Amino acid sequence: MDAIDILKKEVLEDQSIIDFINKHNLNKEIVDFNLLNFKIYKDAREICKGCMGKKTCMMDVYLQQVHLDFSGNNVSLKLKKCPYVDTINEEMLSFYFFPNDTFEGKPYSLDSRKDIYSKMKDYFKDPLKKKGFYLYGPFGTGKTFLLYSIASKLSKMNIKVALTYYPDFVRFIKGNFGDPKVETMINNMKNVDVLMLDDIGGENNTAYIRDEILGPILQYRMVANKPVFITSNYDISFLRDHLRETKDATDAIKGDRIIERIRHLTNEYFIDGKNLRQTN
Repeated sequence: MDAIDILKKEVLEDQSIIDFINKHNLNKEIVDFNLLNFKIYKDAREICKGCMGKKTCMMDVYLQQVHLDFSGNNVSLKLKKCPYVDTINEEMLSFYFFPNDTFEGKPYSLDSRKDIYSKMKDYFKDPLKKKGFYLYGPFGTGKTFLLYSIASKLSKMNIKVALTYYPDFVRFIKGNFGDPKVETMINNMKNVDVLMLDDIGGENNTAYIRDEILGPILQYRMVANKPVFITSNYDISFLRDHLRETKDATDAIKGDRIIERIRHLTNEYFIDGKNLRQTN
């Protein structure tokens, strides 16, 4: 099988492409001539299917989706505005909002989730005056899902929630050093009603990120008594070691300051159980 045959087999495994071909009654010649367009569409669609407004946009044309178009006997690619763009605060860039996620879900059906479910229900009784959660545990045990669910519930209570995948946020900061929008993002993180940081400890830590970005955000929210939710694969004690060790030096005191802020802002809960990402 040559490269063209491999490409054709790949694109024709996509049901949306098959539907497009059937809808416009495209013949073999037109299909073969447009294999590259179909491939571009398929790859772009995979990016969007994995996002749906919940991740940093990875499209070459920011916040645009690729669609197939057929006119004048030609297949072409068209860009359309992302349907989730209205749920994205572009000033915050790596923040994602979850107004449509379901609060009841698979993780709660497991015995290991019952305790945290009870804690969540208690939190919702007065969400702006109670501590957030520090959720830690192995990969795939539902920590991020729990954040999505809490964010969804809060949004329905007209509480502004921002959730960011922390390693992406760190990469954004490093890649946009000195850009004014970084300061805007940090101010938004300080002031949003409820801030959620997903997967702390998964980033490549530096003294700058720890001391000039994360520290001031947590300090502000601690003084202002604003809730913070955090997920990590590390318990807080192990996270202490991660924050002490930076590219520049081991700095125990500054790492400990972050940990004390986290302890003040959150209650720590271990999330155990089977890996929910594994379907078999």
